[in-house]
Amino acid sequence: MATLEFQAPTKLSEIPLKHYQEFKELCEKSNDEEFISHKTIEIFCGIRLRDSIRIKAKDIMDLIQQLNMVFSQKPQFVKTFKIRDIEFGFIPVMEDMSWAEYIDLEKHLQSWDTYHRAMAVMYRPIKNKVKDSYEIMDYSGTEEFAEVMRYAPLDAVLSSSVS
Repeated sequence: MATLEFQAPTKLSEIPLKHYQEFKELCEKSNDEEFISHKTIEIFCGIRLRDSIRIKAKDIMDLIQQLNMVFSQKPQFVKTFKIRDIEFGFIPVMEDMSWAEYIDLEKHLQSWDTYHRAMAVMYRPIKNKVKDSYEIMDYSGTEEFAEVMRYAPLDAVLSSSVS
């Protein structure tokens, strides 16, 4: 039998938002713990469900424990991050947020299904940067960067939701 090659995340920053959204949807739809365990490994480690059943039970339990440790991490606030070649920055002054930004943010923070859209409100491409100061693109809705934000690192996602 061939060995399975996979990489389990060790930090929240290694997990894209889209995987967490998949996981949250799974947990809402199923209460079968064994199925959720196998799907969790499929989602976060990139192992197909049909291959995960060949992994030793002890190794599955170790993987689940490792993932639980990753999810128990308290993320520090992430001010900027990169997706591909684009550097995104958090809204520099929240009090200066426009009404459109506020309405869209309130709407999209309601569900994990739309959290990538909330991220497109809170984080936008940096257009000018000098040391730790930066200016982000003007807000023009979530359409342009919503899908890109599905790849936002989970530490940025979780830390921004409590900021």
